[in-house]
Amino acid sequence: PSSSSSSLHDAFRPSVVLPLLDVPSFDALSAVLREASGGGGDSFLACPIDLIDVNVVDLIDVGDHKNDVLSHPRDSRDEVIASLSMYAKDKSQFHEPPAHLPIFVVAPNTIQGVADVIRACRKHQKTLGCVVVVRGAGTGVEGGAVPYQKRAVVLSTRNLNEISICDAADNAAVVGAGVLKNELNKYLKKYNVFFGPDPSSNPSIGGMISTSGSGMSTLRYGTTRENVLALTVVTPAGDIIETRRPTRKNATGYNLTHLYIGGEGTLGVVCRAVVRVRPILPIRCGGVLTF
Repeated sequence: PSSSSSSLHDAFRPSVVLPLLDVPSFDALSAVLREASGGGGDSFLACPIDLIDVNVVDLIDVGDHKNDVLSHPRDSRDEVIASLSMYAKDKSQFHEPPAHLPIFVVAPNTIQGVADVIRACRKHQKTLGCVVVVRGAGTGVEGGAVPYQKRAVVLSTRNLNEISICDAADNAAVVGAGVLKNELNKYLKKYNVFFGPDPSSNPSIGGMISTSGSGMSTLRYGTTRENVLALTVVTPAGDIIETRRPTRKNATGYNLTHLYIGGEGTLGVVCRAVVRVRPILPIRCGGVLTF
């Protein structure tokens, strides 16, 4: 991006005065997130305290060495920078990477774990100034999964990967937010059904819901919005809610399902969905029109 576009981005980013880093709060939050991730491993990453609020450019030399650090880490410090940097970008080549590393990356494997993460971040928000950025597969190009704010906690949904069929006759399946579109259709194939929306990338179902993703099949099957029956969501307060019962006839209460679809992760964390599936057609054919 040009320097002018960089200035434009900075102009629209809120200027927030962060509190001094409270180490006890950092350690307490770290313990909760580690437990929510199932014990750590690659499901939990923590930025060393001495790297928090440090500009990434100051950590590594500009030029070829920068690429070496990210692709071939030389020591544990480089490994931390490389691992955290992977969660600080999406598939777009047009968004500037954030100047600061996220302070935590956590991938809970249960919905309750997601709720625990949100509650803990909310509890320590004043002392740490942390913000939560929800991430699916990272295949977007709009910057929605990029943690531009300082002291960001990246909440990855990739471990929410359950899939089950409700009832083939009801044409519905229960899917975790971290399941990839191609994985879902591979699972559904044995039931002779498939999920209609078809973005060109291979996004997570949660990402498709958060952006109401669509693709070349939209004309026939609709966007993601038309193919989601119910959601399980963790609210910003850390409460777990179900937006509606996944029955054919349900006109009771607010239509919360469609409120969260397209919400880009700002209204809550989509953790599970009941989606509409359709029979696989016995014959598929295509054509090319030249004019």
